[in-house]
Amino acid sequence: MRKSNPRGLPAKKDKNNITSAGVSSLGLDNSTRTSIHDNPIAGNPTIPTNLHSLSAIIDDAICVSEAEWVSQIVYATKQRIGRIPRGGWNLIREKFNSKFSKSASLSQLKGMVKPMRVDNNYGSNCHQKQFLESSEISTFRKCLEELNIQIKNIESIPRDSRKPTPKIQNKYLKTDILTGLNSAIYYITKDNHPNDINSISDILYAAQCAYLSLTMRDKAQSTWVENIEKKISKLSAELEIVNSHSNQTLPPSEKQKVMDVLCRYGYKKTKKGELSRIQILLQDLIRINNKKIEVHNSRKQFRKDNQCFELNRKRFYRDLTKKEEVTLYGFDDEECVSFWQKVWSERNERPQSYDVVGKRTTCAEHMLPEFTEEFFGNVINYLPDWKACGCDGIYNFFIKKMESLHGFLCHEITRIINGEYMPESWFYTGITYLIPKKDDCETPKDLRPITCMPTLYKLVTKCVNVKLADFVEAFGLISDNQLGTRKYCQGAKEQALINQCLNKEYGNGLYSAWVDVKKAYDSVDHDFLFHVLDCSGIPLWIVNFVKSVVKKWAVKLHMEGRRIGSVKLNRGILQGDSLSPLLFVMVLDPLSRILNSVFPKLEINQEDPNMLTYSTNHLLFIDDLKIFALKQDTLLKMMEAVNGFFKIVGLEMNSEKSASNLESLSCCKTIDGINGYRYLGVLEDGGSNVLKNRVMDSIFENVKKRITMLSKTKLNSVNLFRAINEYALSLYNYYIGLINIEPSEFDDIDRQIRQLLTSLRLHLKPANKERLYLNRKALGRGLSSVTFKSELMLFQFLTSLENMSTICLRRAGILRVIKMNKWHLAMIAGFLSSKYAIIDKKSITMESLKSNQIQYLQKKLVLKHYILCFSNVWMNLMLIYLHPQNGYQWK
Repeated sequence: MRKSNPRGLPAKKDKNNITSAGVSSLGLDNSTRTSIHDNPIAGNPTIPTNLHSLSAIIDDAICVSEAEWVSQIVYATKQRIGRIPRGGWNLIREKFNSKFSKSASLSQLKGMVKPMRVDNNYGSNCHQKQFLESSEISTFRKCLEELNIQIKNIESIPRDSRKPTPKIQNKYLKTDILTGLNSAIYYITKDNHPNDINSISDILYAAQCAYLSLTMRDKAQSTWVENIEKKISKLSAELEIVNSHSNQTLPPSEKQKVMDVLCRYGYKKTKKGELSRIQILLQDLIRINNKKIEVHNSRKQFRKDNQCFELNRKRFYRDLTKKEEVTLYGFDDEECVSFWQKVWSERNERPQSYDVVGKRTTCAEHMLPEFTEEFFGNVINYLPDWKACGCDGIYNFFIKKMESLHGFLCHEITRIINGEYMPESWFYTGITYLIPKKDDCETPKDLRPITCMPTLYKLVTKCVNVKLADFVEAFGLISDNQLGTRKYCQGAKEQALINQCLNKEYGNGLYSAWVDVKKAYDSVDHDFLFHVLDCSGIPLWIVNFVKSVVKKWAVKLHMEGRRIGSVKLNRGILQGDSLSPLLFVMVLDPLSRILNSVFPKLEINQEDPNMLTYSTNHLLFIDDLKIFALKQDTLLKMMEAVNGFFKIVGLEMNSEKSASNLESLSCCKTIDGINGYRYLGVLEDGGSNVLKNRVMDSIFENVKKRITMLSKTKLNSVNLFRAINEYALSLYNYYIGLINIEPSEFDDIDRQIRQLLTSLRLHLKPANKERLYLNRKALGRGLSSVTFKSELMLFQFLTSLENMSTICLRRAGILRVIKMNKWHLAMIAGFLSSKYAIIDKKSITMESLKSNQIQYLQKKLVLKHYILCFSNVWMNLMLIYLHPQNGYQWK
């Protein structure tokens, strides 16, 4: 056996020595030697020449910033070679990550490249050229021509009747067209500035239509399916004739026809079994063609499901639960419109005074609005791209991309807020979709109104809401009992925890009442809303803006895909923007202050009377109200105060959905020990004891139902497990920390989820269960572990409670009760230090905890006795990727 081939490649052990000798013979300095040793393609004769040219360009690039460094290399390479050579992006990525100490992916790297005009010092004449190629100029011309055409076309379309263009999936996005349209808008508005919000709306909608026109491809209607179906029909007819001939039931007139069919398939009369052979052949051909149609339909549904999931998650999840049965309506369109006109009509009886509202002075009443382009840019960046648009048909995505209009938008929004002019009626008109609550809608009250306001209106109210929220937070204009719109807190979860802690302090013996408001948003009196704003002490420009907006509210009613009428709102707070919840909370705030000032409060800590503790007599989350007292007569008086306030505001208690554990309270039903009442998502009995087993069973049934529905879709593996995490397993998020769930119970949940996946054939029983929870980059499946998620959420929640307990009595009270009762939430730090062998509990952070969880999975993988059966390639990649030195982070 030969030891080596003298004419072949050098042996592996001698490669480094030969490379070093070659570098020394060239007389290179130490820095150049180091770069050659670090260069993955240096000295490799199998590497194409273009990659060596690219390597030289990379070494010569000037480091200005990360994005410019990548752009320099890309444009210089395209200028010299014409394109990035095969394997070039991987080389650029390795050099980039090494130079800037990053771990960027190829998609992130490609996203850094941007068209620009930069004078650089690399190349002979590169600094004298501009990076605007002829193709980009051609694109700009096309965009400019199409944009001008669309601006003229949309003049005939009313602004309150513009249909939205199709949403764009990321993989089909044409960035060059968007850039061209943005440049075209800059060119058009350079000398002809938009003079109002109407002009800006026209330009944005024209840009959407222009993008659709420039990217739309006319596809010829395929007749492939029809042809296959005709072929199946023909084969079925032939099979029927052959079967009749075989059974000797064929009429004599059809004899020539059947012989033609038999001869077509090579019939030989002298050979036995020919009829059976032809029958089987025809049956196989029919099955084959049917299979073609099934595969076609399956692939079509595959593309449809994945595109809908990636582009419109809400619609995808909504379609999962959508039933095919036709909804029955017991009323006509006129009756429906009349009902909603009555709901939103002005009240006949008005209170003589609004004494329940106190006057506040904040010294901020005369402050002027201040909106900068930076503030406006930050608001735009956080807008959801494809949020449902209103009658203007404009998406936030195009508002973000058409940066040439941002300066004009900021100017016009400031003018509208300052009251310099009022936009036309379309600006304040929403589209209200009436969604049935059940299959058989007997009256219009069985419909749920969902309103979509114009996108530009939502942008204006978003700017106002940000400023209003700052004033409300700074001057404490909302009672501490209301956690509905409060910043930097988990409102519903903390409110539900306070409910449990307070009832535990009093042995679950408090008299309680749960109050539900009938059509709360739709019933608020406008005069009372204006009075609350006048007395709140907020700047006058906010008060005047809200008043001007509310007076112009109107909606177009749509049901079953058709418009049935229009309604002007003389009462109620129109939902559909970010400002509405805060206005409603301010309307209910006087009730909270009345209950706090008139009726006795209950304290969480009764042991030390000298300790300052959290005390309250009611809980309020938006319109979900719960009141409690030690005595029966106190609760009765509190309910009278609530009903009196509702009468002034125009609200009405829903006696069917309200409840109490006090039998003498006749205005609502009485809670027994069986049914219970669900407050803020937590089922509790008459003594406010949490019915934990029923809650957990209910959650798992919903999770099981959702996973089963997702398994029937055609989502690919990536999207399927992402959907399971988002749509199914996320149901546990709210209850982690809210209910005292033990670690073993979380393990049982994960086990039940795995069993469900196995039964649905999404996970095989002999497959590795640890790999389920690994990130897909580590060759895992990407499933969220409820156990790991609970550890992260509990640790983060406990840290938040501890950090804020010194300045927030509410959180201090929660922390004291859970520690006294030894909840798993209170002991989470010690549990984590024991499970993951962490010496110092105080050193635990979110990042270190994620790393420990990955190492925990890695150890369990290595300890598997059948680990040698796995692919060595997969194991090597997985173990290298999961190594802490590679900076792996759990996602």
